[in-house]
This record gives sequence, C-alpha cells and structure tokens, in this order.
Amino acid sequence: MGFASCAAMADCVKALLDRGLPEQTVLPLMTSNVARLLKLAKKGRIEPGCDADLIVLDAANRIDSVMAGGIWQVKNNKQLVSGLFES
Repeated sequence: MGFASCAAMADCVKALLDRGLPEQTVLPLMTSNVARLLKLAKKGRIEPGCDADLIVLDAANRIDSVMAGGIWQVKNNKQLVSGLFES
C-alpha cells in the first residue's frame, strides 16, 4: 500500500497543522471521514465501543505515540511492538 503510507499521512497531518489549520479541521481528514467512507463503524472516533486506535502528537506536530486496539505500539517514540498485526 505504497500509495497511502503511514509516513506520508503523518507528514501530511504535520504540514497542515504547521500551516495553522486547526486540529478539528485536519484530524477528521485522516480519521472519521475515512472511516465513514470505508464503512468502518468502530474506527475514526473516540467513543465507547470504538477500537481505541489513537495517536499522540508532540509539540512539533510529529507522532510521539501510537495505540492500536487499546495497545500501545509506540510510546514516547519508542517502539513497543514489532511486526505486523502482533499483539
């Protein structure tokens, strides 16, 4: 899936936030809007019953931490889980 790499998406979010666009405008472009279009009912929102997929941005709008399915994959820029779909 080289056409939509995680790094490219992270760079896009950073660039938009760095240009001064508000988080409430930028984040849905990569979260709730995509989930709705792909009909992924448990993705894209922070609500009870959703999958607990989260990112934490640092002060420079770079990804600092990543949670997938309620499990920290990366925390404070340290990879905690390696490999695809590992739990």
